[in-house]
Amino acid sequence: MVSGSDELDRQQRQSMPNFVRTALERQKLMDAYRACSLEQQRDYIWWISSAKRRATQERRLNHMLNDLRKTQHADDLD
Repeated sequence: MVSGSDELDRQQRQSMPNFVRTALERQKLMDAYRACSLEQQRDYIWWISSAKRRATQERRLNHMLNDLRKTQHADDLD
């Protein structure tokens, strides 16, 4: 039996665009992304995906990556 949280996690992974997943993996920020709440993860994906132009998607992706780097760096200082 699949729990509700497992199902949400599976749906989230499936809905993440490949270019976002690749960027998170290359930048070694997937753990920082996964540490965000599911709501924050959905917001990031929606925000990036809702852009019509590829340049805007890339700019928003870079913004998310910078946010995650800051979060990851702050956690490293603790």
